[in-house]
Amino acid sequence: MICAARRTAGYPIEPGRVVLSKAGRDAGSFFVVMDVPLANYAMLADGRLRKTSAPKKKKILHVRPQPDRFDDIVEKARSGTLLDAHVRSRLASAGYAVGKEEDALGQER
Repeated sequence: MICAARRTAGYPIEPGRVVLSKAGRDAGSFFVVMDVPLANYAMLADGRLRKTSAPKKKKILHVRPQPDRFDDIVEKARSGTLLDAHVRSRLASAGYAVGKEEDALGQER
């Protein structure tokens, strides 16, 4: 049996990795992986709707990992100094829209 993490698009699901939600009402939103408590689930936060204090538990099959990984977010989370503003600003500075992804016409995808 192949682990769900191995079936992702080339990048591992690990703390600090940016992922795109593919399913659910948050589909099209970017998140940062805060933790991977079980083999098939990841805890996600975007600093806006999903706070770092209450991350979303989502199946790994329902997210698409992106190339970016934020090691500074992981370090701040471990030290207990991570704020939601850090997650929001880090996603925005890397070019990931916080919230629904929109196409060139401004329509949600």
